[in-house]
Amino acid sequence: MTGSQPLKGVELLYTSDEQKCPSDKSKSLTLTLNIQCDKAQTENPKSGTWNKDPCNIEHTIASKYGCPVYEYGLMSKFFEEYSMFLGALFIAVGLYLAFFGNQFVEKMIAFITTVAVFFSGLYLTNMLFGSIITKGTTPVWVGWIVLISWAIVGSLVGCWMARRKKWALAVIGCFAGLMFGSLLDTSFMVSNSIVYYLVIVACGMIAFALTLKFESHVIIVSTAFMGSYGVIRGISMYAGGFPSE
Repeated sequence: MTGSQPLKGVELLYTSDEQKCPSDKSKSLTLTLNIQCDKAQTENPKSGTWNKDPCNIEHTIASKYGCPVYEYGLMSKFFEEYSMFLGALFIAVGLYLAFFGNQFVEKMIAFITTVAVFFSGLYLTNMLFGSIITKGTTPVWVGWIVLISWAIVGSLVGCWMARRKKWALAVIGCFAGLMFGSLLDTSFMVSNSIVYYLVIVACGMIAFALTLKFESHVIIVSTAFMGSYGVIRGISMYAGGFPSE
C-alpha cells in the first residue's frame, strides 16, 4: 500500500476537478480505493468497508487482484537504489572491456573472471534469497554486504583462474554466452520461466565449447560483447526503459 510496504496491496486515488465536497464546497471530492492483498480471496471482491468522511471517501476491499504479479528481488531493489553510482561504474568497466579487453591477457582474465563471478553470485543470491528477504524489512547494509562479499570471492577466483589460461578463457566465454542468452530472453520477451533459463544455459554451454576450440577469437568477441553490454546497461540506469534481467 506504500512505497515501503508494496506487498500489502494497491491504493488508487481519484480527485474530482468538477464535483466539490457536499459538506464543504471549498474542498474537492476524493475517492480512495484500497485493494488489500488476499491470495485466498479468489472470488469477486465483497462489499468491503467504507469510511465516514463525506469529502474524502475511502473504500477498502480484500482481493487476490491486490497482490503483486511480480516482485523485485533484493539485488534488483539495491541496483535501483544506487543506479546513479552503478550506472557510471558499468559504463567505465564496459568501455575498458570493449576497447582494451584483448590486451594484457592474464590481467584481463583475472579481471573478467572477477566480474563474471561477481555478477553470477549476485544473480544467484537474488534468485535464491531475494524474494524471501523482501517479505520483511531489509536494511540497506545487507545489500552492501552481499555486494562486497561477492567482490572478494570474485577477486580470489580471478587471481586463481589467471594461472589457468585455457579454462579461464572458457569460463569467460561461458559468461558471455549467459549474458547473450539473457539478452535474447529480454529481446523476445520470453515469459515462460523454464524456456527462459534453458535459453540462458544453452547459450552458456555453446559459448563454453566454442571458447575451448577458438580461444583467441572468442576472447575478442566476448570482451567486446560484455563491454558493449555494460555500457548500454549503464546508460539505461540513467535513461531508463531497459527491461530488468
